[in-house]
Amino acid sequence: MNLKRINTIARINYLEIIRSRTVLLLLIYLVFLVLATQIFSRISIAEPSKIITDIGLGTIEIFGLFLALFIGITLISKEIEKKSIYTLLSKPLKRHEFILGKFLGLCFVSLVFNLVMFIIFILYLYAMGIGVSPYIAVANLHIYLKIVILISIILALSSLSSPVLTGLLSIGFYLIGNSASTIKELVLLSDAPELNLFIRIIYFIIPNFEYFNSKNNVVHIEFIHSLDIFTPVLFAILYIALFLMIACLSFEKKDIK
Repeated sequence: MNLKRINTIARINYLEIIRSRTVLLLLIYLVFLVLATQIFSRISIAEPSKIITDIGLGTIEIFGLFLALFIGITLISKEIEKKSIYTLLSKPLKRHEFILGKFLGLCFVSLVFNLVMFIIFILYLYAMGIGVSPYIAVANLHIYLKIVILISIILALSSLSSPVLTGLLSIGFYLIGNSASTIKELVLLSDAPELNLFIRIIYFIIPNFEYFNSKNNVVHIEFIHSLDIFTPVLFAILYIALFLMIACLSFEKKDIK
């Protein structure tokens, strides 16, 4: 594995994305943040500060998810369609280095967008006169980790299937991962052994995104234990390593035509 080649692919990928119109996503985020918080804070019976904090963190996650999906599902197929991948792989560049470079490039783009949206959100809170919880950075870190896990899942799926199927399956992974406790309850309620086994397999395969849900603690100004801060980081590393390994192995065997 050559880190220099991986870094080169990551840098090229990052520059390509930044030069595209995806930067407009930040402007859309700002407009959406202001409109959504103003509307929901007026029609909800909850405290406006809690509504604004909840929506603000939620929109960072939603826009991060959209960015990962919008770019990630075509990250590999675009190179194949343009036939530029033949030029890349004809050089001393291994297939797993190509995958890792694409992964790092998209992760860095997501990090830049995440930090910019987070700064916009913090400034908005100050402008609205709302106190900022010291744990809000933890909640944002966990949101970013979820996005990085999703990027690794997208790359694994895109190495195996078409962009459309990759997009649908990735959304499915995300939705099911955010409903892990519901799946666990289905296991307890199910009497059919085959269905029970299937649900258990799904529960253990799909990343449990509920580990990363520290947003509620921030909204309700609750203490976050140090284990709840660092355990999701460990889970993220394991999930990312697993799906990147699947992505690299799948792309090594992929017949590129």
